[in-house]
Amino acid sequence: MLTAIRERTQGWIAYVVVGLIVIVMALFGLYSYFEGPPPNEIAVVNGEEISLQQLDNVYRQQRQQLEQMFGGELDPRMFEERMLRRRALDQLIDETLLRQFVQAENFRVNNVALAAQIRAQEIFHEDGRFSPELYRVLLRNNGLTPQAYEASMRVQHALGQLQQGLGGSAFVTDWEASRLLALQNQERELSYLRIPAAAFEDEVSVSDEDIAQYYEANPEAFMRPEQVRLEYVMLDPDSIVSQLEVSEDELRTRYEALKDSRYTEDGQRRLRHILLSLPEDANQTQVEEARRQLQQWREQIAAGEVSFEALAEAESDDPGSATQGGDLGWVTPGIMVEPFEDAAFALEEGELSEPVRTDFGLHLIQAVEIEPAQVQSFEGVREELRREVAAERVQQEIIARANRLANLSYEEPDTLQPAADALGLEVQQTDWIPRQGGEEGLAAEPQVVEAAYARDVLESGYNSELIELDDGRRLVVRLAEHQPAEREPLEEVADEVRSRLLAERTQQMAQAQAEEINERLAEGQSLQTLVKEPFVLEQPGYVQRGTEGVPVAVLQRAFELPKPSSETGSSHDVVSLPGGDVFVLQVSDVRQGESEDAEAERDQILSGLAQMQGMADIESAVELLRTEADIEIYEDRL
Repeated sequence: MLTAIRERTQGWIAYVVVGLIVIVMALFGLYSYFEGPPPNEIAVVNGEEISLQQLDNVYRQQRQQLEQMFGGELDPRMFEERMLRRRALDQLIDETLLRQFVQAENFRVNNVALAAQIRAQEIFHEDGRFSPELYRVLLRNNGLTPQAYEASMRVQHALGQLQQGLGGSAFVTDWEASRLLALQNQERELSYLRIPAAAFEDEVSVSDEDIAQYYEANPEAFMRPEQVRLEYVMLDPDSIVSQLEVSEDELRTRYEALKDSRYTEDGQRRLRHILLSLPEDANQTQVEEARRQLQQWREQIAAGEVSFEALAEAESDDPGSATQGGDLGWVTPGIMVEPFEDAAFALEEGELSEPVRTDFGLHLIQAVEIEPAQVQSFEGVREELRREVAAERVQQEIIARANRLANLSYEEPDTLQPAADALGLEVQQTDWIPRQGGEEGLAAEPQVVEAAYARDVLESGYNSELIELDDGRRLVVRLAEHQPAEREPLEEVADEVRSRLLAERTQQMAQAQAEEINERLAEGQSLQTLVKEPFVLEQPGYVQRGTEGVPVAVLQRAFELPKPSSETGSSHDVVSLPGGDVFVLQVSDVRQGESEDAEAERDQILSGLAQMQGMADIESAVELLRTEADIEIYEDRL
């Protein structure tokens, strides 16, 4: 864009265009003109937005999992970034569709079941019991409120109901399980001859002419990638925050504004209840009869004639709490249904409620213990407030400085030094950055790589537009040095070419030898009679699909070969490994493997196959939801 303006703004028309631009800058700010508010949407699913931040979070999680699986490195030829991001986006779309479906179909979890589910999570346990304090602390440390977490749990529970319904309805026949068990336990009598490529090195020679011919025939194999080295000026929020001072008055003002919403922890109560359930269409007579019964028990408990726990255990219709004497544990506001909660939180410690009507029936409630609401002191949260205020001011400060940086670097497009001097910054320099980016530093930032190879920067030599990184840093780059893609000189790669030719030719000789042996096996000879130095014969005998110590490619091919017949006597083939060695393998017999616990294995296979079928059913359901959904994806933002 900048290049177009520079090349085309000539004559009186140019003054009109520049005048209009100046007006736009004055009205909306130079920074917003250059940078613009970054779009935060990557997709819209039935009117519900999926943000770039959601995509980035899922992408990072999936990439970390893959890196762990592959030892910390991902081959860019196998795991292209756009492909990984698209897979992460598909996951988010599927999750959104499923959540929308369960909400539309009114899947839900009642408050009692939700409370029991949360109390059962061991992460919130202390000394073997649910700890309300630990619950609140862990949620707060992760930026969640109890209400938000419980809402999320409701959605997850509903999704679980759907998945259990679909997955649990899948079935597999006994014949399918027996057939798979037979194949899984099958054994094959295996022998194989290893023909090492290195054994033919003395028979192979590579001349200088061969090297030159290979080099000329394979120019793409010896290319030095295009690279650039950049100069840049960077604004870093971390370097600004240490320079800011926040007054005590500012902190106290913010504390008072947030005290009720953030720093006041809801009180909690340990409750017991007795439930007399009622049908949905209960008439007034049934309701009054249950109410009289609860009222009678209330009077007996108050008079000390019977204990609440004994009555709950004997009479309550709530199976989850009856065995615990009606104990619901510690309850915070927002967990129970409204009538129950209103009555429970109006009680004094030890007090019994009047009968309370909910959708589940009639309850008699007792407040066993009460912990009042607690307000965190100003002293206890001062440092948190200071960081927040400083972060907000840093954001304001860095935007102001970013405006200046964008302005100055545009006004003098052929150098970064004036902008650096005006802002008290240093002009720094990157290492070499290839066009496909790198793994560390600024080379790993897609925005930087894109700017580095943009026409304005790479061809015209101008400063880039302002770049904003995901962590909040802003920078402007310019080209310091450009190294075009070029073929490496023959003298630098001659040894590599020689090694390639030696490897190819020795493997070709090993392959030819293996094919000759395989032909003799077809004529009826045995593998044992064809062994000669330096070939290595291995006879592991009967092997299964998971047998260790046999090359994976050899084992896999052994179980792909047809079963030997009385006519052929054996099945055989040749397998080449990437390292150069070639194997001739022979399968002499196939038999049904024995299992010490076939019944347990069969049950496990039945369960596994049913689970796989259930997952396939869920995938089919998601595909159906996709065909009926209104999905818009902004492909250019992936």
